Amino acid sequence: MRGAAPLVVAAGATWAAAVVAVLQPDVSAGVAGALWAAAAGALILAVRGRGAAPAAIALAAAALVTSHVAAAEPARAAAVAFGVEGGRAVEVTAVVTSKVAPSAGGALWFDAEAVRLDAGDRSLQVSAPVSVSVAPEDVDGERLDLGCEVVVSGTAVTADAGERGVLVLFASRGVRVTAAATGAAAVASELRTGFAALTAGLPGDGGALLPGLAVGDTSAVPPDLDAAMKTTSQGRLI
Repeated sequence: MRGAAPLVVAAGATWAAAVVAVLQPDVSAGVAGALWAAAAGALILAVRGRGAAPAAIALAAAALVTSHVAAAEPARAAAVAFGVEGGRAVEVTAVVTSKVAPSAGGALWFDAEAVRLDAGDRSLQVSAPVSVSVAPEDVDGERLDLGCEVVVSGTAVTADAGERGVLVLFASRGVRVTAAATGAAAVASELRTGFAALTAGLPGDGGALLPGLAVGDTSAVPPDLDAAMKTTSQGRLI
């Protein structure tokens, strides 16, 4: 157990730094700089035989995490500023990075990686994660699924601190699928669709839940069952 203590300390320091950096990304660069300086000081003490090696490891791990957040922050901040400036409608070109899941209210939700934002005569090339909400009847083009390229038209709001996405897009003007998934994403999509089709005739809530439990396809889960799963903290299973 004593030998594992340095690893426990390093893990704890890393998690603490990650929480601070994610919830307060605007200070992540300063925190990263301070941690790297502290790690260097601890390393010097360790080289001189003063037993500071565990501290150096913990500080370096924490610095690495906060540096990652700091490096991503300029692009994320630029996307937020562009997306919500003036409350104007935006058009976002993105690649779907998650399953497309229906909500209790009937809307479809999915995560995507935005690569371009357009608003009027302005445009911005980005690489930023976003979350998208769209009514099923407002989806045009190919089948909406993991890995496909989409153009989302609507309005954007800033995501809550700590969320992976920087913007939440409400596609009031629809989502247009401009390119189907390719490669591994396409294979995964076909397998998921095929499994869902095979289990479509199974009865009861168990039949509805099976595709979600096995391959993450929740299209057959009715809103009341979805709500019940989330209320009982079981929603993560599907």
